[in-house]
Amino acid sequence: MRQLLDAATLRAYHQEIDLYLGRVRDLLQALSHRRLNAEQQRVVAQVRALANQAARMRDNDPIASRNLAQRADLLARDLWASLK
Repeated sequence: MRQLLDAATLRAYHQEIDLYLGRVRDLLQALSHRRLNAEQQRVVAQVRALANQAARMRDNDPIASRNLAQRADLLARDLWASLK
């Protein structure tokens, strides 16, 4: 179901999605150079799945897309922080 959002709100959602997914991409790149245990690899897979789903939903459901991207970002940042 396509949501009706005004142009400014839609633009703000897309900016947030871009911010979250950009950070996720950068963190996944940094994590790819680390030795991860099985649980950490599971979290990386979950982050990738959430980010991919957020990207696919971006145009049809920007609210859900933003929420998924934010969740991926939080999981990736938590994982990165746990490795320091």
